[in-house]
Amino acid sequence: MNEPANILNPESLAEHAKKAALQYGFSIEVHSVDKLKRLKMEALLAVGKGSKSDPKLIIMRYMGNPDQKHELTALVGKGLTFDTGGYCIKPGPGMVNMKNDMGGVCCRDRSHGCHLHSETEGKRSGHHCCC
Repeated sequence: MNEPANILNPESLAEHAKKAALQYGFSIEVHSVDKLKRLKMEALLAVGKGSKSDPKLIIMRYMGNPDQKHELTALVGKGLTFDTGGYCIKPGPGMVNMKNDMGGVCCRDRSHGCHLHSETEGKRSGHHCCC
């Protein structure tokens, strides 16, 4: 989250998520533009057109012990890695923290890993729309 958009983009976020999946032992799917079109994720594709980096849908899953019944906890959100434009109502000093717009996806990524190392059992799913 402390990197600018030319360093931390949807592709590099997906790579970070893949490393976390290996480290913490959960499954991961990373969907590119072709799959997003087939899924008719038009809003994500439209926002992604504002960036030179292609959007990604990152899905992380941990299904827990299959012999135990648990409800699924899902964390869903967005990770904007570029300035989406529009009116700027932030004062000058507030512009320094524009990169924090991707903070939600970073928090969800880390919280997914933390849940896997906690003592609580259960099924967890994280869906991150990144552009």
